[in-house]
Amino acid sequence: MLSNLKGVFGALDGEEGGASYATLKTELERVKTDKDQLEARVQEKTQHLENLEEVSNSLQEQLKKEGDAKTNLEELLYEEKNKGQRLQTELDVSEQVQRDFVKLSQTLQVQLERIRQAESLENVRVILNDTKLTDINQLPET
Repeated sequence: MLSNLKGVFGALDGEEGGASYATLKTELERVKTDKDQLEARVQEKTQHLENLEEVSNSLQEQLKKEGDAKTNLEELLYEEKNKGQRLQTELDVSEQVQRDFVKLSQTLQVQLERIRQAESLENVRVILNDTKLTDINQLPET
């Protein structure tokens, strides 16, 4: 472009000054038009870039919020799993206590019936001495 302008200025020094001036003016208008178009494109691209940056920032914020929500849900899930395990353990213990209580109750009812049917105090002592109530696992199945 600079060489074109030099050529145009060089032509002004010659005989055809009027024609060269018109050529220079046309070239200048073309350069201005190109410059205006380039500036408009730069402005358009700058605006597009700003829009993309806004979208990127918005998406980053949303990603952070979603990440925080995921972390909270994972913590809640962990707590609920622990709670479920704890409740299952409590249920297992409760069921075992209930089974032990039934076993003890049945054993005591059998022993009580044997005591009622005993014919002497000596037989009652034997029944009581045979009953081991210190460990539920030592009780006979009824």
